Amino acid sequence: MSATVGTLITATEYNESHELASDILGLGENGWGIPITKSNPVSQSRMIYGNSWVYLLDDLNFANKHIYGIDSTLNYVITGTTVVSASYANSIVDLATALSDEEVRYTCHPSNFAFNNVTNTTTQLSDSVSTRTLPWGANGTTMIQHTVVYSWPNRLSARYYFNEGNYIVYNPFYSGLGLNDLDTEWDRFFSYLGENPWKYNHHQFVNYRTTTTNWTSGTLEIIVSASIATDSTSIDINVQYINNASADLILTPAVTVFNIS
Repeated sequence: MSATVGTLITATEYNESHELASDILGLGENGWGIPITKSNPVSQSRMIYGNSWVYLLDDLNFANKHIYGIDSTLNYVITGTTVVSASYANSIVDLATALSDEEVRYTCHPSNFAFNNVTNTTTQLSDSVSTRTLPWGANGTTMIQHTVVYSWPNRLSARYYFNEGNYIVYNPFYSGLGLNDLDTEWDRFFSYLGENPWKYNHHQFVNYRTTTTNWTSGTLEIIVSASIATDSTSIDINVQYINNASADLILTPAVTVFNIS
């Protein structure tokens, strides 16, 4: 829709922008799961006054702040009974169209992630930490696995989680003490992955039922796989740690910490 100076802005043209806002924020497959509470579609039988555009801009600014961390550059230069200009209406339409673009709508500005009092960061909503307390034995074990399950109450809740720009991070650390060369190699390998963390986001969730990523460092290998449950309410993240040069997987010291956050 593009309004022309000197012509009336129709309800259909206004509602197209409202539908875009509702599609971004709302309860459909592509939305964030947030019902629109300010703007509403307008009927064909009434004049579209400024208050309708103000409420629509409120909703669009909510989306803009979620994606970019700030309000849009559009000013609230209209009042409740003002009939808006064609250029202003077109600016609203342009904003709605830009925010609905696939490249930006499923992202979230870092300042908007929930604050975690434990990790003192704003990049995760919660951490999942698994600590092995039994010793790693050289007893024929060629691989160890670490599995974390993320679950939601229903399929749409999972979809909303990723639509909002949230993601899952595999960011391991190894508390080895450098007792031998192999121990040092694991430590270096984990340090590299910590600097280049694996992320599972909207793209993976929507397009792939399973994904697998692997890294190697000399004879060492780490494989991360993500698998979505049949009902799409949970995701299994499985990590395998392998030493391809040994019949046994040997890790020292006896107690080692692996962390997935």
